[in-house]
Amino acid sequence: MSTSAPRHYTMYHNPETMGFGCFDIEDKEEGRGIVATNKEHVANQIAQDGGVIWCIGRADEEDDTFYLFQRIDNPTVESGDEVFSVHLVGTPVFPRKGSVVLNDKPYFGRIEDALHKGVQLLTDSEIIADFEGEFRRLWREDRKQRSGR
Repeated sequence: MSTSAPRHYTMYHNPETMGFGCFDIEDKEEGRGIVATNKEHVANQIAQDGGVIWCIGRADEEDDTFYLFQRIDNPTVESGDEVFSVHLVGTPVFPRKGSVVLNDKPYFGRIEDALHKGVQLLTDSEIIADFEGEFRRLWREDRKQRSGR
């Protein structure tokens, strides 16, 4: 794993391809976030980088709303299945009910094309800063709700 800051990636969960929406993903093993891909070279690079994967998806095939619904840290590469040759398995770190609508974000047009290409390197510092800010906001809200404040 690299000793420098991790690189950031986006992953698009396509409900048409997967057969279910991004909020219907079930963690078969608690504490494991899984990204499926056929891009073996990219998967190996992400694992080598100790990358951060920002997961974006839609609730179902009819929904035109795109959600930032999960962040997976420090993934490793595992063998895939009959559909996707590789699984990146890491730690999901969003609060359980956390998500962010992306359609109205000023940068949405800059990421929309990449979303339909699976796992992609994210280099736009404005988008990364916004994702990080939303991530911190969701955790603050989650802590506040759990503490009853």
